[in-house]
Amino acid sequence: MASSRFWRFAALGGVLALAALAQRGPYQPYLETLTGGAVNWDEGWLRADASVPLAAGMPAAQAQVDARRVAMIKAQASALRIALRLPVNSEQRLEAFEALKIRVKGIVAGGEILSEGLQGRAYTLSLRVPINGVKGLAAEVTTVTLPRPEPKPAPQTGASKPAPQASRGAPAPPSSSLASFASVTVDGTEAGIKPAIQPRILDPEGREVYSCKTVNPRVAKESMLARYVTPSGSGEGTPSSWNGPGGFSDLPLALVSPPWRLFAQRAPSARPRGQDQSLHVTALSASGPLKADIVVTEETAKRLREAEASSGVLTEGKVVVVVRADVGGVESRFRGPAAAAAPELARR
Repeated sequence: MASSRFWRFAALGGVLALAALAQRGPYQPYLETLTGGAVNWDEGWLRADASVPLAAGMPAAQAQVDARRVAMIKAQASALRIALRLPVNSEQRLEAFEALKIRVKGIVAGGEILSEGLQGRAYTLSLRVPINGVKGLAAEVTTVTLPRPEPKPAPQTGASKPAPQASRGAPAPPSSSLASFASVTVDGTEAGIKPAIQPRILDPEGREVYSCKTVNPRVAKESMLARYVTPSGSGEGTPSSWNGPGGFSDLPLALVSPPWRLFAQRAPSARPRGQDQSLHVTALSASGPLKADIVVTEETAKRLREAEASSGVLTEGKVVVVVRADVGGVESRFRGPAAAAAPELARR
């Protein structure tokens, strides 16, 4: 009797453990932890923390007011430092754009207070500044880096010939036989890919497969061109928070397996085969001084162009990049030949 009860509890525990693993999924947001803050490269925000001890020799209420004011100033200064060090692309950080510095200060000044209060004899405050969104840093970066649209040619004067109409008996153009994908997932762990606001995907000849020039301008103005995640259980990061307001994951279902998939079979989708899936590809190498450009093979570039032709997945910016948990971005911590030069780079 006791043995039977033990095995029932063991089976129940196994099912709950599998459900927890399924909910977490194979990836978690890439959270780069910094001195005095952090950057969430998946959800698109940065956080700055400050702690100020209460001054002695004055009333407690006044000391707390003064400490809060100083903590806010320190948090804003830390957030500004982090923001200016964000890699925009594989060549430049945000601090390289003089036209953006005033705008970035304004965004930092309007940051959201996540938490504040007394901890012992110190006043602590955490400030969050958006990278994504119409009021985020990415939107301001786009105003400077996005190429201006080419002027449309003036309409020709005079009568124009009517467009030829297809005959009633003419067959309809054949539909594309290519698979349609909901997103693209690039594995950049072995290539040492680093995050940036506007990364590019290049073929071996340096031709752009994906960049701020190819993505929908609306998408470029509201978010980073890629969401960065890291393998679950890799030692850093935050628990997955990919569920949106409606309870559905913002990332493709291929990356997240909800617990109910353990007990019930998913209802068949009305989309063409493959459209619910993410096209998984592997990066060949990282390019550029900041290692943010993603180089792929010619065959992979062809697959990406075919996925774009069939579903517009690149135009809509549906790109997820898997990076190592120690690769860095604002402060590079990738263990490689350049590690010895890190102190010198940090001083620049």
